[in-house]
Amino acid sequence: MTFSSAPILCPKLNQGCLECTVVARQWDMDRLLTDLARARGRKLPPTETCWLHLLLYGFSPEAIAHRLVRSNISPELTRGIYRYVEEVTGKEVNNWAQVKLYLEEKGYKKVIVYIVVRGQDFQELESRLKQQAGIRGSIVFEEVE
Repeated sequence: MTFSSAPILCPKLNQGCLECTVVARQWDMDRLLTDLARARGRKLPPTETCWLHLLLYGFSPEAIAHRLVRSNISPELTRGIYRYVEEVTGKEVNNWAQVKLYLEEKGYKKVIVYIVVRGQDFQELESRLKQQAGIRGSIVFEEVE
């Protein structure tokens, strides 16, 4: 996966969203949304997808409500995202901060490691890293001057 500097279109606000872009870089959102959809029985609606991004970014339910000009969203989170996360992680969610913690423990957060290499064949290095470190995902090389 390569990283773009262009903001990701927020599923709820239909505009570029810094928080969604940061979360997409740090979390395996495709796998997470697929697993949450399985727990829910169907795809998450745009509103819940937006809330999930903001929770993973670190927003509290109060901050999300303020950001989206909504009233209290805590009851909806409790009936929705919290239950899906419980299904996926096998842990009871009692507050918003546990969502991020439990999903990270379950391996949905990407591990990002920066290695400075000079004069190295990137394909050979990628192959060796995958074999020796047991990396299953993508490795992105970025040339730095």
